[in-house]
Amino acid sequence: MKKLLILSLSIMFAMLGTAFILPYVKEVQSLPDNMIITYEDIEKANDFMRNNVTDTEFRTQLTAIAESGAEFLFAPYYYSVVGPNLIPQAREVGYDGVIVGPDGYDGTENYTAGSPEDYENVYYTNHYSSEDDSEKVQKFVKAYEDKYDKESLNGLSALSYDAMYMLADAIEKAGSTDRKKIRDAMSGMEFEGVTGHFTLDKTGTPSKSVVVMGFFVEGDKVVEKFVETLK
Repeated sequence: MKKLLILSLSIMFAMLGTAFILPYVKEVQSLPDNMIITYEDIEKANDFMRNNVTDTEFRTQLTAIAESGAEFLFAPYYYSVVGPNLIPQAREVGYDGVIVGPDGYDGTENYTAGSPEDYENVYYTNHYSSEDDSEKVQKFVKAYEDKYDKESLNGLSALSYDAMYMLADAIEKAGSTDRKKIRDAMSGMEFEGVTGHFTLDKTGTPSKSVVVMGFFVEGDKVVEKFVETLK
């Protein structure tokens, strides 16, 4: 990996993703010269590399990215932009490197445009995968699909499910529905859910594994598939 660029959104979702990845990019820059990773200076709010949530045209920025020789593009957007706009436009202007995003890519397979091959070499991190063969995950998937439908099942569905059980566990541990007691009960909580094993710190921030998903071509369709779990 020689060059990484970040194309971001001017909304909290994207800014948090960018803020999270930048320290790791800087850390990698301590490697030898032939492994240096460069990045656009997001910290200085470079408007050229940031967009509004309603934008659908990215060719100017993506052309600059392609011409820079970048091999890895981190683009924290939502599926409704990534699917029909960002990915096909990136391939159109000649960027053939890796594209990576956060859980907002979940559902992109329902918003594709152009050639299915454009979506190869695109990955995103998510909270869980319905392909996980664990009993807990498959029980949830079956119950959800029996009541709703397969198309609407995504990472947010699983997170909501886990959140309710975490709350129930905290109420039981606290022996009360008092907000402060519930909060205190959650501090340091360990929880095994559909979306993995959680360890909450004293602020309620979880430490957990992350699932990497990728887009693959099957016939004339783009499908999302599990790649690996990072712990």
